[in-house]
Amino acid sequence: MILSKYEISALGAVNRLLDLKNVRITGLHLKNKLLQEPTFPSLLSLSNVLTDFTIFNAPLIINPKQLGKIPIPAVAHLENGMGYVVINKVDVENNLIEWHHEQAGACRETISEFCQKWQGAIMVVKPDEKAGEDYYETSRITEKSNKLRLPFIYASLAFLIGYFVVYISTNVLSIQSELFRSILSIKIIGVILCAILTRLSINALDGNSKITDVKSKLQNSLNLSTRKILGFLNWSEIGLIYFVFGLSTLLLLDTENHSNIYAFLKWLNFTTVLYVLWAIYYQRFVIRKPCLLCIASVVLLLGEFYLLFAAPLLIEKNNHFPYNHLLTNFLLILTLWVFIRKYLFNSMSNESTYYALQKLKFSIDYVQTIFSKSSTTPPIFDKMQFVEVGNPDAANTLLVVLNPSSALGAIRFKELISLSASTQQISSKIILVPDSPNDFIGINIIKNILGYPTNQRLAALTAWFEWTDFNKCGFSVQVEENDVLTDVVEEHIDWANLARIPFTTPSIFLEDTLLPAIYAIKEIPKLFYLRRFIVE
Repeated sequence: MILSKYEISALGAVNRLLDLKNVRITGLHLKNKLLQEPTFPSLLSLSNVLTDFTIFNAPLIINPKQLGKIPIPAVAHLENGMGYVVINKVDVENNLIEWHHEQAGACRETISEFCQKWQGAIMVVKPDEKAGEDYYETSRITEKSNKLRLPFIYASLAFLIGYFVVYISTNVLSIQSELFRSILSIKIIGVILCAILTRLSINALDGNSKITDVKSKLQNSLNLSTRKILGFLNWSEIGLIYFVFGLSTLLLLDTENHSNIYAFLKWLNFTTVLYVLWAIYYQRFVIRKPCLLCIASVVLLLGEFYLLFAAPLLIEKNNHFPYNHLLTNFLLILTLWVFIRKYLFNSMSNESTYYALQKLKFSIDYVQTIFSKSSTTPPIFDKMQFVEVGNPDAANTLLVVLNPSSALGAIRFKELISLSASTQQISSKIILVPDSPNDFIGINIIKNILGYPTNQRLAALTAWFEWTDFNKCGFSVQVEENDVLTDVVEEHIDWANLARIPFTTPSIFLEDTLLPAIYAIKEIPKLFYLRRFIVE
């Protein structure tokens, strides 16, 4: 996902500030958290993320005259479009200030000059021993592996290009033909141009227009390359396949039949004439802001057309023409692209979609919509029994419906245990339900767990999710014929039916409000925090 200059400055400023404060947070995790904030890159979003990492912080608006009294280093927001900077030093006596910007670098100027572009927005932090990222070492390893990924890809590409160059120098360049070398150059340049256009079209399809914001002329012209063919491929992809096919055909050229190959490429190029005419018309009369990359690809096609049609090339009937090899080559390239395009598009577009969804999840408007709905949660029945987790005296309550036979239920249970270990502000009650009223195995599991005293049920459920086998857990309770527990399970089933929730999927109720399934249990504290800002 490509960030704007403003977002880069925010991420860089916070990252540098935490480094100066020796807070153990990886840049990867910090970026992930910031991009999920609905108001990022506002100062409030930076403060929220630092609060999530248990770092005491204070976003303030101060009088510029108080600049010498704030704890340094601190993050300041500039009004001149630069975004965020880290103030490293303030020398009031000499009227000097030193600050650092992620892209502009270090700067030293007078305080009066600095105050001309700063209106007092600042954030100070005071981390303690608890501040930082959980599982820092694991995240650090992940971050390093991600940084090594691109160098590995580039090294692999360099090796392949080197092999490609050696192959050409020993096998292809021995062909003494100016026409061959000219067509080969056009094919190589065409592959590069269409690869760039395909990359840009992925961002256009994904709705991430930050690339085209830098050069606005690309915005509409990318529509040309993203128009679908038969609802599947777009123009840039077809251009990429065309040039790759032509390039591979030349590299596999049989010198005895080179006239046949040229003639084939000639008539293949002829099929692009209508596209060239339409592309020129579309950019000249429709968008009226042509894209240089699109024009360059059209020029390449016209150049190839001139070279091939200027030469008297005909398919010689007396020579065997390798139709089968060409068809195999084309189908191999097309099949390979169809196979990888889904993963390529997903890898480039899903990231921004994920962060957009995360921002929506935690926007005030969406959270207010959730809590403004009238409660459909039925009252708790008298005979219902729970597995209690967390601080029973906490002000915030959570009701979680789990199926002990469900793998997803085991995941949600572990998340709930982690949540209770991280905060004492939430009290949770677990309602156990089977797959269905006829799920006798699940009913027996629930009766075994609820057969324990209240203060032992959590340990019993933990052991069950760990082993999923009562014999290994050490359970010896036999409650199949216990009428009291049978009535309890029946009330649980009746309650779930009234609440209209699926038995197989965990459901979370936050203060009588059923949360959408997009929320994880670990995100509950943030919802409690946002709920304070909702106007009843």
